[in-house]
This record gives sequence, C-alpha cells and structure tokens, in this order.
Amino acid sequence: MDNQRSALSLILGTYRPGNLSSSVFRYVEQCLRACGVNPRVLTMGELPDDFLLHNEVMGQGGAVDALARHFIGESSKLLFVIPEYNGSLPGILKAFIDVVRPEYFRDKKAAIIGVATGRAGNLRGCDHLADILMHLGVVVMPGAIPVSSLRGLLDEENNLSDLATQQVLKRYVSRFLEF
Repeated sequence: MDNQRSALSLILGTYRPGNLSSSVFRYVEQCLRACGVNPRVLTMGELPDDFLLHNEVMGQGGAVDALARHFIGESSKLLFVIPEYNGSLPGILKAFIDVVRPEYFRDKKAAIIGVATGRAGNLRGCDHLADILMHLGVVVMPGAIPVSSLRGLLDEENNLSDLATQQVLKRYVSRFLEF
C-alpha cells in the first residue's frame, strides 16, 4: 500500500474524550500494522471547529478540505469504527461525510465495525452507514462486525483484552485487506 491510491484510512467516528470505542480502534490499528499496513488514522476530534460551514461543498473552502482529500480522496479503502449514538452512527461522522466531495467516495471499498456497550454492537448504525456509503458509490464489505457489551471486554486500562473479540477483529481485518 505504498502509493496514495492504495492507501487505507482507519476512521474513528466519534470525538468524545475518553470514549470506549477508542479501545477497539487502537486494537484494529495494531492488527493493520501487524499485517504490514500503515493506515492513515483519522478521528472526528481532528476536525476543525468550523468544518460544517467552511468546506468545499458549501463553497466556503476550509481546513477540513485537506483532511477530506487525504483521508477519503487519496485512499482506496476506508475502515470505520463507529460507536452507537442513539441507535445509529454519531452525527459528527454523518456531518463529516456530508462535507466531503461526493466524488471522493466513488469506487472506494469500505468495512464497518460497530461498537456498543449494549448487546447489539451498533448493527443499526452499521446498516445506516453502509446505506450512506453505498449511495455514494462505495462498495461495502458484507458482514459488519458488531462489538457488543464493550465494557466487559476491556481491562482496567480500557484496552481490549477479550481474546475471542480480538480473534474476530483480526479475521475481519485480514478479510478486508483481501477484499
């Protein structure tokens, strides 16, 4: 994955400080690196405060445009880790997608990992994101992974410590790299 067109972006769909989804995100990043992939890493906390109003889509170019180009436009694969917010994906992720030029998404491949403290692992949010991405021309890998009951899968430092979940994520990452 040396050239820009074959780059992979790993995207955390939340900006909340101290969020538990970061534990899964960090583990997935480790899996990618263990497979020899150096992902482009983006969290919603890196977005500029004015990204909703100052962007190419709104005709008011801004700092978010360079992020969009680098993480979406110049990547061929997008791997999302999304926590459940009110039965769906975080609004900030949807807002980010809405300010990215639609052509940046076209013909990409994506995979989605849903995270929740409840029992469904944000499957509904994964479906919502998959629908949005497919509308934009992204091919979404079937079988989004739901990580459920997250608190019980973490150690005292909030690192993902559940071996079964680690194995599922390793297989999913390997499958996505071949997708």
